[in-house]
Amino acid sequence: MKVFYKIMIAGLFLIISTGLVAQNTGTISGTVTDQKTGKPLQHVEVYIHHLKIGSVSDSRGNFVLNNVPAGKHAVEAKLLGYFPKHIEGVEVKAGETTSLKIKMEMTSITFDEVEISATKIPQTVRTVSSPVYVIGKKLLDLTTERRNVGEAMLSIPGVFTEDRRHGEANVISFRGVGLHTYVTRGILVLVDGVPITEASGRTLFEGVDMDHAEKIEVLKGPVSALYGPNGITGVINIIEKSPEEGFHGDFSGAYGSYNYQKFSGNVNGGKGKFRYLMKGGYYHTDGYQDRTEYTSGRAGI
Repeated sequence: MKVFYKIMIAGLFLIISTGLVAQNTGTISGTVTDQKTGKPLQHVEVYIHHLKIGSVSDSRGNFVLNNVPAGKHAVEAKLLGYFPKHIEGVEVKAGETTSLKIKMEMTSITFDEVEISATKIPQTVRTVSSPVYVIGKKLLDLTTERRNVGEAMLSIPGVFTEDRRHGEANVISFRGVGLHTYVTRGILVLVDGVPITEASGRTLFEGVDMDHAEKIEVLKGPVSALYGPNGITGVINIIEKSPEEGFHGDFSGAYGSYNYQKFSGNVNGGKGKFRYLMKGGYYHTDGYQDRTEYTSGRAGI
């Protein structure tokens, strides 16, 4: 008899609790479509970050977020190949369903207009036989804090990175080749078309100034016929910003845990055909383990 009463009390408590939750929460449902074509997008991650509530869109682009507390929330949507979408002020009322339509912009480029210099013989993306990816300034600013080359390339399929210098530099691998080593091998890395890969085949990224990068061209696949043995898995070409007419300059700095410090700046300008650029940077961290302190600096004209 006592067991029966306990079951009844537990059931009553569950019903009351469920009712209270329902009174204070609502639902967000909607669709995700391509901004240009209007077609539904599948596998889009739709979530409310601070609440840890999320869903994935189905083949018709539909999604549902359940048990969302009443109030205004920021909803985010992410899908590889599209710019992340951030929607502020989505209002949820208790016991009601809020309808939300999300339109996402594709990050792909116009093939016939973009010329790829990483092929050594300039071509448009459409005419290149190997897989080509171009990470432009807009995407660089949106998807990375510009800490290093590896972070900027995480959205490219088949690219793997390992942090070996506390965020300052990475080991980069195409399709896993050369991973778990201490330097990047098998990939030819260029800055404005000039190789920084050593004759031995290894590449150190400490001197690459990501704060001054305009775009990154990535050519995946063997290109030894054009570049020699160092390009057995592909090429990374980092294009830096060109000096502009007049006088310009900018400076950025960051500070964080473990005495993380990063500062960079440049002065550029010119008149007519004359152009100049002076830049420099400093990076330091005490590291999160003993004997992992790291400091680097760079300057150039």
